Amino acid sequence: MYYRSAIESNSSCVQEFIAKKRTFEDTLSSMTILSWIFGVGDRHLQNIMYNTRDGGVCAVDWATIFKYGRRELPPARLTANLLAVCDVKVLESRLQQLLLFLRNNKKTFETFLKTSFYWLGPEFKELKYINKILRGETVSYTITRECLEESEIKNKDKYIALLDDLFQDFASKDTYTVEEQISYLLRQCIHPSILSVTRSGWEAWI
Repeated sequence: MYYRSAIESNSSCVQEFIAKKRTFEDTLSSMTILSWIFGVGDRHLQNIMYNTRDGGVCAVDWATIFKYGRRELPPARLTANLLAVCDVKVLESRLQQLLLFLRNNKKTFETFLKTSFYWLGPEFKELKYINKILRGETVSYTITRECLEESEIKNKDKYIALLDDLFQDFASKDTYTVEEQISYLLRQCIHPSILSVTRSGWEAWI
């Protein structure tokens, strides 16, 4: 893929590429988790900054924060172009570690959120999604589906049907393990049927 080739060509040796790949996996994991938790959603190569020195990536343009499924179907857009740089199993493991850390420190994180977004009120409505994620009470699919049902966006019934088809094996539970949450998240971020849904006239670097 083009992105991997660009990183390889910018590395002086195999060891440098391996180090950049490791940093890329770590930072892509953080970006993916934060995009999901904060409801930013779609990340693509026009709103990702890449550090040519160490291989790290970070998201820019957070104008869609707290939109969740109202804006884009993928919680994060992990295209083949991005995944070509990663070992998907390593990426999954990193995501699990990050979510486990956040779940184990949910009280601290909730306090941080209420302080950072104080102008939205002490119990702003989007906080419910974050709290449910950190308590293991929901997965990406159910959040996106709920937001779509409450929205008035065009073709929402088709989008819901698309999600339901992708998650036919979904079983509603009171609580989900970290592994289950990440498994559902990755499926929604990677599957071609979800990635193919883009805004009219917009090239999403698929």
